Amino acid sequence: MLIRRFLEVAAKNASKTAVEYEDKKITYKELNDASSELADRILNAGIPQGSPIEICMKKSIEYVISIFGILKADCVYIPIDVNWPVQRVDRVGKISGAKAQITFTDDYVINPLLFENKENFNENKESAYVIFTSGSTGEPKGIPIKKRSVLNLVDGLKEIVTPKYQNISCIAPFCFDMSVAQVYYALLTGRKLVLVPDEIKIIPSKLCEYMNNHKVEVCDLTPTHLNMVLQYLNVSGDCKFVPREIISGGEALPIPIIKKLYDGIFENGERIINFYGPTETCVYATAYVIDKRKAEKISVMKIGTPMKNMSVVILSDTGEECEKGKTGEICIFGEGV
Repeated sequence: MLIRRFLEVAAKNASKTAVEYEDKKITYKELNDASSELADRILNAGIPQGSPIEICMKKSIEYVISIFGILKADCVYIPIDVNWPVQRVDRVGKISGAKAQITFTDDYVINPLLFENKENFNENKESAYVIFTSGSTGEPKGIPIKKRSVLNLVDGLKEIVTPKYQNISCIAPFCFDMSVAQVYYALLTGRKLVLVPDEIKIIPSKLCEYMNNHKVEVCDLTPTHLNMVLQYLNVSGDCKFVPREIISGGEALPIPIIKKLYDGIFENGERIINFYGPTETCVYATAYVIDKRKAEKISVMKIGTPMKNMSVVILSDTGEECEKGKTGEICIFGEGV
């Protein structure tokens, strides 16, 4: 289903830029061809379909090619941060039962791995990827996400993000699930994915300049990262900040940040969207769209309403649905879970 959607989009947008990174770019046709070639190499290397495969390389166009190559080989990918300690990478491999790791220098290298399956992260070959979090004990915890959940996420974002915006940034690292929304929303709807280099994203002046140069219209920023950018803009007076919509997630969005954003920076109909959802819900489960009118009146930050095919209820200690105004635990269910 997921790859079928990509193939349809790639066919309709063959000559259009799919991914841009620094001064490099690749069209949808080139992305489709390169990922198909990599899929063939994976299968020719004797890796069984359905196997977990790690991707260990810096953020790059080749990383995106690897994602779609693994999916075309009917395998499940595991994003690995190149800065992770060796011990963590080894632990992830043992837990996931990874059968290979893909790296890239001048060419793709498919390194076979001999880990036994400790957990079945790809039952019935339904999973697209596995994100590893630290878990409550510090032990890496693998969370598999189904292909249908990814498609549901994209369909949900299509109802929320303004359709006319075409240039979508990916600031988050690929091992952080916030990146999943950016990658698939862009590439399963025929938009352009603008990858932001890791060394640039931590320097507000360079980040703003990069987004301006690449004409980013929708960007992903955690509230902490956004606050850092706003502090820079307030001090420098730099106006090189062009995104029309900000996708905010990963942590609570403080109201003072909203006030700062609409106090002289967002003045022409721009919006910020507060998304909420644990990793298990395929990135986001709810969304709250904030425009200038809401920003002026806001006194309590909301997580918004459930996204497409998602439901949220508040349950009491006894497992019953709470009455309005009562506190309890959030229970999320639907296509994204």
